[in-house]
Amino acid sequence: ESIVGADVDGTYVDGTFGRGGHTRLILNALSPKGSLHAFDMDPEAIKVGRLLAKEDKRFHIHHAGFKAMADILPETGVELGTVTGVFLDLGISSPQLDEAARGFRPEQGGPLDLRFDVTKGRAASDFLKEAPREELIRVLREYGDPSDPQAARRVADAVCLARAPGGKGAPQTTKEFSDLVTSVRGYEYQAMHPAKAVFQALRIHLNDEFGQLRGGLAASLKVLRPGGRVGVLTWKHSECALLVEYLRRVEVAPSNFPLMQWHKVTPTATEVKRRLGFVADPAKRPTAEELKINSRSRSAVLHVFRKQRGILCSDLEAVAAEHFGWEEDEFGGAGVSQRGGSSSSTAVAAAAAAAPASAGKGGNENKKRKLAGKSEGKEVPPVAEASEGKTKKRKNSGKNEVAIVFDDDAVLAINKPAGMLSHPSP
Repeated sequence: ESIVGADVDGTYVDGTFGRGGHTRLILNALSPKGSLHAFDMDPEAIKVGRLLAKEDKRFHIHHAGFKAMADILPETGVELGTVTGVFLDLGISSPQLDEAARGFRPEQGGPLDLRFDVTKGRAASDFLKEAPREELIRVLREYGDPSDPQAARRVADAVCLARAPGGKGAPQTTKEFSDLVTSVRGYEYQAMHPAKAVFQALRIHLNDEFGQLRGGLAASLKVLRPGGRVGVLTWKHSECALLVEYLRRVEVAPSNFPLMQWHKVTPTATEVKRRLGFVADPAKRPTAEELKINSRSRSAVLHVFRKQRGILCSDLEAVAAEHFGWEEDEFGGAGVSQRGGSSSSTAVAAAAAAAPASAGKGGNENKKRKLAGKSEGKEVPPVAEASEGKTKKRKNSGKNEVAIVFDDDAVLAINKPAGMLSHPSP
């Protein structure tokens, strides 16, 4: 209901086919004129999808991650900006979780693989055998349990000891790795297997799940028609945090947004153009009846974003920051653009050129020159280089100046640990 609604003749995308549960529900809601394109990385899922495609001519299956939808759909005749709805069910499917040979559950015996697509990339056992200690710690901390960062170092140390001369070698099976993690975790207060968060961290890393989510949201904005909806089913706090992080960059400002009201009554503020972005509907959680049918859905949250043209919050923030001389914070508080995830925007460039010289702190003229030059793709020395989309400062004539570095990849690479983001856990 949240995705299809009354538009039964439209074109839809199921970005996570799995074994076709959601796909069949969408197909049942469509008319004979409607169509559905599904994506999945798992070869086993593709086998099931091809059988369904033979049964129902409205259905098409694609062996790829959903972040590729904006590239693949035009090749099939679906133009960008014409899709009515997109559905993404994040994480792992029940069949994958229940299949011991895939190695997704620490309680089960089997090879330590953890890949969605076993025909590509590295298995978890190979990653543990080859990854440097620092990389192991980073992956386990970034994608694992944010409440216990020291456990990541302990697990990494244990893996390094195991593969060192005289050790048993890097774990090859789920049982070997599960036992190793359990032996070093020590005290565990949560009612779950001690190795669950570690297995989850490796799985997210090996399948680039968070990269898929960021890329999939950006692709959804491209393929959807105005008024079209993307529904994202999340299962973890970290997924919710990434979803909100992306939304903040392309969020259409409501009429009661304080900066919107300020901009309307401030004639000296730079004009902000209307652009395509997302408006979020209230999040939905499973009902008591749904929980009786599927107890695994207790942590699920359905987020629905609607594509709409309007003034983006991020553009208003950029204009206000330049107008008042506010400095960017580490989350890009002065505004970031939807185009490719870049933090550059026409609003920032225009504000830099038009803001009065008296606005903000001293050195504002130099800041405006940097902003305007960067928006035009020019090199404006000397500016301190920023990494991971963050703003760095340098000393210049005894004053702190903001060096805003616009880099598409840097903004897309932002991945704050879930514990640092103030989004309620599902």
